[in-house]
Amino acid sequence: TTPNKLGDCPFTQRVLLTLEEKHLPYDMKFVDLSNKPDWFLKISPEGKVPLIKLDEKWVPDSDVISQALEEKFPKPPLTTPPEKASVGSKIFPKFVAFLKSKDSGDGTEQALLDELTAFNDYLKENGPFINGNEVSAADLSLG
Repeated sequence: TTPNKLGDCPFTQRVLLTLEEKHLPYDMKFVDLSNKPDWFLKISPEGKVPLIKLDEKWVPDSDVISQALEEKFPKPPLTTPPEKASVGSKIFPKFVAFLKSKDSGDGTEQALLDELTAFNDYLKENGPFINGNEVSAADLSLG
């Protein structure tokens, strides 16, 4: 919500990380989400970010964008092997539950710590990334 400054939207960050890892050039436009400009609402009627223009078409949603970038620009590959796709997948929902919790004794903090510990243990044995020495879409999503 700060004009001309990159915000903290994890979904937008994921797309930016994907673009960077694939070494793709991009032109970033900042949008004040509390005062969305008309040009933005014309291309994104729901007013959501991230949004990217690929092949003269506007593509919303970080999952869809990441998949489209992987298909259009397969090198370097960022696909997470299916057997590793669930590694770390519970961290974000546990983090959100912890942030939304109003009861410090409801177990959400411990559940988050347990997930982070399990993920850390996995990386110690298999890392430095989820897919060993290669960064993958799952790493970028967690990032």
